[in-house]
Order: sequence, then C-alpha cells, then structure tokens
Amino acid sequence: MKRRKIIKIILFIFLSGCSSCGEVYLTGDLSTHEEGLDRMEEEGFFDGIEELKETEQIPFCGNGIVDSGEECDTLIPQSCTTTCNSTGSRFCENCRWSNCRVPQESCNGVDDNCNGIVDDVSGSPFCGDSCCNGGENSCTCPGDCGLPPPPSAPSPLSPHNGQRLETRRPLFRWFSSTGECGEPEYSIQVDDSCTIPGFSSCDFSSPEIYESDLHETFYSSSFDLPVRTSPPVGKRYYWRVRACYGESCCPWSEIWYIDVGMVENDFNGDGFSDFAVGNPEGAYNDKFGNVFLYYGGINGLESYYPSTVLVNPLGNDLRSASHKFGKNPVSSDINADGYSDLVVGAINSPWLKKVYIYLGGIMGLSSDNFIALEVPYGRIASSFGDGLSAGGDLNLDGFSDLVVGDPSYDGTYTDEGAVFVYYGNSSGVENTPSLIIQNPFPEMDDWFGSKVETVRDADADGYAEVIIRGEKILEKGRLYIYRGSSTGVEIAPSTIINNPFSNPLENSFWGWDFKSVGDVNGDGFDDFLVGYPLYEVNMGQKAYLFWGSKTVPLEESYTLIYLPAEYNFWGFGGIVGSLCDFNLDGYNDIFLHGIDSQNISYLLIYSGTSDGVSEAPSLILQCPELDMENHGGEFGASEGNGCIGDVNRDGNYDIAFGASELPTENTNHRGKVFVYYGDGNSISSNPSLTLINPFPTPLPFAETGEFGTSIVNW
Repeated sequence: MKRRKIIKIILFIFLSGCSSCGEVYLTGDLSTHEEGLDRMEEEGFFDGIEELKETEQIPFCGNGIVDSGEECDTLIPQSCTTTCNSTGSRFCENCRWSNCRVPQESCNGVDDNCNGIVDDVSGSPFCGDSCCNGGENSCTCPGDCGLPPPPSAPSPLSPHNGQRLETRRPLFRWFSSTGECGEPEYSIQVDDSCTIPGFSSCDFSSPEIYESDLHETFYSSSFDLPVRTSPPVGKRYYWRVRACYGESCCPWSEIWYIDVGMVENDFNGDGFSDFAVGNPEGAYNDKFGNVFLYYGGINGLESYYPSTVLVNPLGNDLRSASHKFGKNPVSSDINADGYSDLVVGAINSPWLKKVYIYLGGIMGLSSDNFIALEVPYGRIASSFGDGLSAGGDLNLDGFSDLVVGDPSYDGTYTDEGAVFVYYGNSSGVENTPSLIIQNPFPEMDDWFGSKVETVRDADADGYAEVIIRGEKILEKGRLYIYRGSSTGVEIAPSTIINNPFSNPLENSFWGWDFKSVGDVNGDGFDDFLVGYPLYEVNMGQKAYLFWGSKTVPLEESYTLIYLPAEYNFWGFGGIVGSLCDFNLDGYNDIFLHGIDSQNISYLLIYSGTSDGVSEAPSLILQCPELDMENHGGEFGASEGNGCIGDVNRDGNYDIAFGASELPTENTNHRGKVFVYYGDGNSISSNPSLTLINPFPTPLPFAETGEFGTSIVNW
C-alpha cells in the first residue's frame, strides 16, 4: 500500500510539471501513455492525491510551497525593476528568484530593454516604425507621433478687395503664419463661381487655381486666368489662403475678391479706360455745366471730340447756372456689373442740390440713365456733394460704396458739416443714406466733409477706409479716418490726424488736398498723401506721405516731402495726386503741384521705392503752353489730375493734367487737358494729346467755361 502511494506521488509530480526533477522523457507512442493515464483516472488511481499532499507533506522544490531554505516555489513570474528602471520579470528557478530580465522594447517613451536606446521597437528608430521615437515629434514625423496643432491662419494682404487688374496673372500676397513647427506650407484657391451677395460662404467648388505646398507668402499663376472677351471685358475672381503642417491645416482665410483683366474707368466695358472731363461753368445746348466723355481704344482716346456729353439734368433752368454740375466727378463700379459708373456732384447751388449716379453699360454712359440723390434731410440750400468719393468696399459685400460730404450741414452748430454713406447694391444705391457720420467735434463753420477720400485698404483688414476733412480747414485743419467693417463704416473715427504744428498759422491749409495714392513702397498697404502748402514762400512748404500699416498707427508712420530749396515756389502741395505705377517698377508714384513767382504751374513727380519715396523729384513737368500773360493757365490744378488708367490698353498707365484757364484761339479761358500716354519708363515733356473745350460758349455772367476743372482719375 505504501509503495502504491509513492508511485502515485511520483506520477503526480511528473504530471504536474516538476521544475526540479530534471528532464523526463516519455518514450513510445504518446497516445498510448495518454490512454493509460485515462484508464488510471477511470480506475481512480489518482484519488486521494490531494489529500496525500495535505496529510503527508514531503518537502521538495516544486510542491508549490515555499519550504524552509527556498525563496520561491511557483511557476508565475513576478514584475521587477531593471537596471535601467524599466519594469521587467523574474522567474522562480530551482526555488530561487532569477535576475530581473528586461522586457521586449515597446513604444512607451522609456528604454525597456536597457540597451541605451529609447523605443527602438524595430531595431534602430526611424520615422515610419509606428513609434514616436529617436527625437521624433509631431512636426518631424506626424505619422508616428500624430498631427501637430495647425499653424495660425494667414490673412490676405493684396490685391485689395474690388481692385481692378489689367493683368490676368495677378500676384497674390498674404501675411505669414506661425506655429509649433516653424514655417508652414500654404495653399491658395482662386475661383470665379462665387456670387454676390453671400460670397463670404463660398465653398470654391471649382477653383481655377488650387496650389498647395507653397513655401512663400505670395503666388502668381503661370497661366492667364480666363476672362470675358466681350463687354464687360474681364471677370471677377475670389481668393483665399490657408496654412498647413502636412495634413494639419488651419481654416481658410477670409475670402477676398478682385476684378481680373479689367481697367479702371471703363464705362462701356470694352477693356479700355475711358476719360471724363468736367466743365462746370460751360454751356451745351443751353444747359449749364456738363461732363465730356472720351472713350478709349486701341489708338488711345478715340477722338479729340467727346463721344458723349452728360448735360446738367436741370436743363436750361437759370438756377443751374450756379449749379456747377461736373465740378468733382468720381468713378467706380457701384452695382458690380463689370461696367464703371460715374458719380457727378452739382455744388454751389442754393437750389435743388443733388448728386447724380450714371450707370455704365455696353453703350457707355447716357444723360438719361442716372440715379439722383436728394439732400437727405430736406434742406434746400446745402453743400450736399461738395465732397465725393467712391472706389472702396466699406462693408465687404462685393459692391463699391459712395461717400458724400455736406460741409454746410447744420447740427448743433451752423455749418458744422456731416458725411453720408451709401452702400452699393445690384441696383446702384438706395435713395436714402445707409449711414450719417456726424462731426465728432462740432463747431460753427467747421465744414466737416468739405473733402472726402476713400482709401481702398490702408491696414489690409479687407475693408476700405474713409478720410474726412474738417476743423476749419482754412485755419488749422484736421483729418478724420474711419474704418470699414462687416457692418459698415464705424461711427467713430479710428484715427484723428491734427495739424502737425502745435500753433499753426492762420490759413496754413493743412490737408487742403489729400489723396489715396495706392501702394508707394510696395509693402501691400495703400498709402495716402496730404498737402501742407502754407501758401507762403519759404514757410516750410511740405507734404506728408502717410504709410498704410497693420501694426503702426497711421498718425505715427509718415514721410515728409519738402519743397526743394532750389525752387522758389508757393502753394507746394496745394494739389497732390497719384500717377499709379507709371514707370512699371512695382511702386506707385506721386506728384505735388507748385507755382513759381511768375504764376507758372509745375508738377513735381516723386517715384515710389522699397524704402518709401525718392528724396528729390525724379521729374518736373511744366505746362506745355502759356497763356497770354505767360502764365500756366492753372496747369495741374484740376480736381482729379493724375493717373487715368490705360486708355489704349498697352499695359502702361496714362496720365492727364488739366489747365482750365488756358485760352484757345480767340476765346479766352476756355481750358485744355493734356494727355500723356505711358511708355513704362517716364513721362515725356510733350503731351501725346491735347484736348480743348469743344463748346466754348460761357455762361451769360461767367468769363470761362472751365473745361478741365475736373478730371476723373482713380
């Protein structure tokens, strides 16, 4: 019986896997042994084994009990800390714990197998081994480490909203983005399928351009964007940008729009700039005050004789004699139909004060097709329309907006002035103003709104700005700058630029003339020029060129342009203006008007540069003709002198200057306009074309027709 129990114990040890019993070999057919064991089980051979273990314990390694002198007696390994502080395993071997064995390397940020290399799951770490290791991060190996946070969103810089570009390969520029992974890659989309209103939510379903992996903050296509070749020539395109780190991309930027293959002042949509000249005191068919239209063509202006005459809507009513219809016309595409529209004021009249909007079309402008804006507050005698400006989108809805000044508006004080804003729409504008800008510092005779100017975008936020003159301009002068926004013009000025002198001279004429002059230094921001003529010789005559910026306040960023010491001029800067980029060097150019001691007018032209503007005039123009008293006939003193677009579509900017008091033949003070076709280099001293007053008949009580008093520029 005892022998049978010993056999049972031995068999039990064998069958339970004794780790200290050496190697046990079973020979023969294993199935035979299994069958034998089964028979032993059936016969109850192993019955009582458990009881035997409990009642007849014999100390030995492998019995599952830590007996005296043993460290362990188990088949289950224990966790332990390796020499490199990873979590390893130790095993019970011969009832003694083994050394801590290192685990297999896993992707957990530590050196599991103690070989001195962290996370070497595939031998040597490499990008693509499915583990963020070897100094990798989401920037260097997003496939292993996951996508990094996207970079900040870029924003468009230029071209500005509503800008007309003759080229079909625009240069798009935007602000750079920042993020954890350094310089990102950029994508740009350009699409013509968006619509107005509502283009801000356009999904760019079929972009003409979709470029990615751009490493610069600018892009120009290698092909011409498709445009219409029949009126209205050109096409509107919308664009947006975004920044990415691989597949981690920020949202798309705000959508901007430009008019590609188009030129400014194209009233009939044929692809050539047209030309408008005001003759506010002239008579045509007994109608006092008119605007002459000259249409551009392959050879320039089609005729010395106007193609169309816009006559004073008041007809031959003698009250229109002082209406000065055509004093300050401006141009823009207010209804966004692809045709330029013309806005004409009728100022200095004590009756029937109005502003007229002539809508462009395939046949050009017509005296019969206009919208008449009445004085909004019902006052008969006003100066509504003394200040006029258009050409900027103040609320980013895709339409150009109209700004009308009324310096004789009475509020708390007489003639404190006000400005009326009309937002463009598909029909033109509403008859009532969208917004009234009140004088922020009203006082008597302040004449707030006597001159207004729209800047297309001085801070690259996508919205145009409005500059308004006020604060007794003949005495001290003050300029107010109002920013546009998604809801329209802000009701309070964002910037106030006072007369730079703390104790300005009376009649110092600070801000007598100011003009948006485009991008003079090529940084993508529109700039504006302010004259400070003083109207006294040797009184420090100068002009201020204010630089657009996103970060520097406008009133703190300017360059002074002084009258050169060798010129004994007066009134330097009394008239200022833009010449576009007449020499095609990538920088807009400017001019300032001055008069010598013989009352001969000169135009001092300054070239834009990457550093700002040239220190000295790069060119000086004198009136090509003199009047009977050897004077210049007010050459260059017209409203709107300067760049008139591209009337012959040769890719160069053309220039025009009026001389409203130059006589022709036997009629005194009829007026002339000198047109200079651009050649991409300079401006010739000899005009390409001279236009004369086609209808010399003056008003019954006026000595001049004042042809060329105003010119439509852009």
